[in-house]
Amino acid sequence: MAATRQSFYSTESDHQDPAYDDDHVGRLDVIDQINQDLAGKTYFEKPKVTKEVMVATLKAQNKLLMIANVNLENVVRRLTRVEEVAKNAKEHADVLQAQVNTNKDKLATAEYQIKDLTANNMSLKAKLETVESEVDKLKAEVKGRNQMLADDIKAMEASMAEMKDMSQDVLQKIDDLAAEMELNTDKVMYRRELT
Repeated sequence: MAATRQSFYSTESDHQDPAYDDDHVGRLDVIDQINQDLAGKTYFEKPKVTKEVMVATLKAQNKLLMIANVNLENVVRRLTRVEEVAKNAKEHADVLQAQVNTNKDKLATAEYQIKDLTANNMSLKAKLETVESEVDKLKAEVKGRNQMLADDIKAMEASMAEMKDMSQDVLQKIDDLAAEMELNTDKVMYRRELT
């Protein structure tokens, strides 16, 4: 080590036991100080580390190792929990994937059924159009026949009116003839001459 290096401690405190604050053991400046203390004092030709410094730095390093061990155990526990969560998430994802696959199959079936229904609807629509065309023809035919029936009914009504008039005339003539005839048991006498 170079002789120009200076120690963190002054020459008056060289014989004191270095104390490392438990609350600050993990800080970088304290770790740097431990390294400097372990490097020894630079005012000797060969660096010398006192027993007190070595014991203090070993205690500090031991505390660092204990803290690191606790932190490592915490990390292991967290990793275990993360692994469990990941495992549960994978199982859940597998279940969801199975549901997605099932839903895909159902969707494919539904799409096939929709295509089939669409084809059936097209066929039914064509048949319905044919039936509607036939219905329109029948309506026109019925309308024509209704007109013919209406005309026939009018003709029959006219005929009946004419027959009624004729029957009225016949009845009138019969009444007239009855009035002119005298019926008697032995002979028929006419008041007017027969023509």
